[in-house]
Amino acid sequence: MKASLLKVLLAVAFFSSIYGCSSSEEDSGNKPHTSSSSSIGGSYNIVSMTSNIEVDLNDDGILSTDLLTEIDPAFFNAQTPELEIKPTIVNNQLVPMMSFYLPLPKLNFTTPGKPHGSISYIRSGLGYYYEFDNATQTITLNNNGSNGIYGNVDNVQVIGKNMLKAMFSKNYYDFATAKWITLKITCIYKKM
Repeated sequence: MKASLLKVLLAVAFFSSIYGCSSSEEDSGNKPHTSSSSSIGGSYNIVSMTSNIEVDLNDDGILSTDLLTEIDPAFFNAQTPELEIKPTIVNNQLVPMMSFYLPLPKLNFTTPGKPHGSISYIRSGLGYYYEFDNATQTITLNNNGSNGIYGNVDNVQVIGKNMLKAMFSKNYYDFATAKWITLKITCIYKKM
C-alpha cells in the first residue's frame, strides 16, 4: 500500500513538473524581452569613457576627452560593476532592468589651498527598464526623459560579443572653465 501511494505521489510530482515547465515556456513566449534578455544580462565594467569636449575634471590643469584619466581611478574598481543587467521585481512582476553606475561629482568649495575647491566622486545609479530583441540585437530603453544631476542615458547598443556602448548626457564640473557643463559621454562596457 505504501509503495503504490509513493508511486502515485511521484507520478503527480512528475506531471506537475512537466506542466510547470511547459506553462512557463508558453508564458515567456508572450514576453520576448524577458526570455531573450539573458544574452546581454550580467555585470559589466567600463573599458573606455570619453566626452565630446576636452575638460579638466580633476583640477590637474590638463584637458582631455578621456574621462578615465580625469576621474579618480579608484572609482573604476574592477571588482564592482559599472553596469548591471538583470531582472528586478516591480509590483510583483519580474521586469528587465539596466542599472548604470556613473561617477557623481561632489565638489567642496572650502578646500584650503585650492582656489576652485576639490572634487571627489561617488557612485550614482541610473536605472532603466528595457526590451531586447535578440534577432536584431536592438536595445530599447524605457526613457522617461528625466535629466538632471544624475544624468540621462541617451542610447545603448550591442557592439560585439559581451560588449555594449552607451551614450549619456551628464553634468560635470570643469575646472578649466570653472563651470558645470553638460557632457555627451560615450562608454564602452565589457561583460565581467
